[in-house]
Amino acid sequence: MIDYYSILNVSPKAGYEEIRKAYRRLAFRYHPDAAGSNLANSTHFRLLNEAYRVLSNPVERKRYHQKRFTEGLNVELLVLTPQQSFTSLLHLYEDNRTADPFRMPEEWIMAELSAIVPETVLLMMMPADSESFNDDFVYLYLKCIEPLSYPRFREAVGKLMHLPLSAEAKRKISETLSVKHQNHFWEKNKIAVAIVAAVLICIVMYFGFSL
Repeated sequence: MIDYYSILNVSPKAGYEEIRKAYRRLAFRYHPDAAGSNLANSTHFRLLNEAYRVLSNPVERKRYHQKRFTEGLNVELLVLTPQQSFTSLLHLYEDNRTADPFRMPEEWIMAELSAIVPETVLLMMMPADSESFNDDFVYLYLKCIEPLSYPRFREAVGKLMHLPLSAEAKRKISETLSVKHQNHFWEKNKIAVAIVAAVLICIVMYFGFSL
C-alpha cells in the first residue's frame, strides 16, 4: 500500500496545515513546468496530488488509516468545521497573494479547494440562520478561485449554489460568473475578432481610395 505520509514527508499525526504546506512545497518542485515532463517527475507529481487528496479529506484519511494502520489513529480531530474551513481559506488567499496565483496550476488550486471545502463542511452550513457567515465564506471563496479559468471557476462555484445566501451574495456570484464568461469568450475569440476587424478596415480603405 502506498505510504502517502512518506510521499509528503509528514508525520501520520500531522495536522491539515502541515499537510497543506508540505504539498505546496513539493508540488512547486515537481510540477512538470518546473521539473520537466519526464516519467519520473510526472509520476511523483501524480502521487503528490493523490496523497494530498486523501490526507486532506477527513473521510478519505480515516478510510486510509483503517486500511493502513491496525491500531488506527484518533481521527476525530480531523473533521473540519465551517469556521476551520474559513480559516484555511484565509491562509490559502494570503499564500496565493504572495505566490502569484495566476501562475499556479489550476489542478493545484482545485485540489486545495476540494480539501479545504469538502461536502461535509458545506452540509454544516445549510441552516438559514448562518446566512451572514455563509456570505462572508462565499466572498472569500470567490477571491480564492479568481485565478481559475471560466470552466474551472464555474465548476468551483457550483458547489456553493445550494447554500442559504443573501440576495447580495447571490448577485455577487452571478456578476462574477458573468464577468468570467465575458473574459473567457473574448480570450477564446479575440483572434477571430481581430481578423474580422482588419478585414473591415481594409474594405473601408479600399472603397475610400476608390472614391
